[in-house]
Amino acid sequence: MIIFGDIKHMDRVASLVVVKDRVVNDDRGVVKPVLAVDNDGNYKTLDQSRFPTGIYISRGYSNLDTTYDDNQLFLLQDFHKDQEKSAEDGVDRYWAFGKDTVAIPTNSLLPVVHTQLPNVETGILPESVQPPRGLFFIIDDDQHKMFGPMQATSVPGE
Repeated sequence: MIIFGDIKHMDRVASLVVVKDRVVNDDRGVVKPVLAVDNDGNYKTLDQSRFPTGIYISRGYSNLDTTYDDNQLFLLQDFHKDQEKSAEDGVDRYWAFGKDTVAIPTNSLLPVVHTQLPNVETGILPESVQPPRGLFFIIDDDQHKMFGPMQATSVPGE
C-alpha cells in the first residue's frame, strides 16, 4: 500500500505536483514529487519515501526543461510503477512521459522565500535571492512574519 499523507490508495491520486530534479541525458530526466492531488482537486501531503529516486521521465524531458523554470512546480498527470526495476532494486521506481505534465493553475500554489524583507524605499532583494516568477510571499525570520503576496520586477540596465 502506498501512503500519500491523507491518501491511502493510489487510485485516489489524480496527479502529482512535481519539480524538476535532474537531467539524465538529451531527452530524459527525473522529477521530484512534492504533493499529491486527489480526485476532488485537493492538495495532499506526500510521503517522500514512496518516491525515493523521483520519477524517471523516459521521453520528453527536454520539453519540460524549457517549459518550466528551476524550482517551478507543475503537475504530472500520469505515471507508472516499474514493477521489474522495483523488484530488482528493492525500492519503488516510477516512470512517466514529459507530455503528461501541465502547468498548475495560476495562483493555486504560491512560493515562499525566506529572506529579510527588502527596504521599502528600494525594494531590492539580496543578491543571493532569486525571486520566483509571478506572485510569492516572503517570510522574514528576523521579524517572525510573512509578507505578501508580492511580485518582483527587474530594472533594465541593473
